[in-house]
Amino acid sequence: MTDSTTESFRYQFDADVSPSVAVVEAICQKDDTDPKSLPTLHETLDPDALDTILESSSDGEMPIVVSFAYAGYSVTVGSHGVVTVDPL
Repeated sequence: MTDSTTESFRYQFDADVSPSVAVVEAICQKDDTDPKSLPTLHETLDPDALDTILESSSDGEMPIVVSFAYAGYSVTVGSHGVVTVDPL
């Protein structure tokens, strides 16, 4: 039996989903929870800034990766459309 709270979780998102929304979706999918149960992302970082930084490199020419702690996880989100959620 595995413990899902100690496993890394990878979430792929499409270009029509903003990175900030993908972060919340990834954690909700990992924890099987509702977005309203999470702290607002804005308490951790500026979601608009995250989107702007990552979307500015969505052409893949120079990939960008941003990591931060959120909702009890270490979150890494990249301009290549992947969010990785790891336990802190």
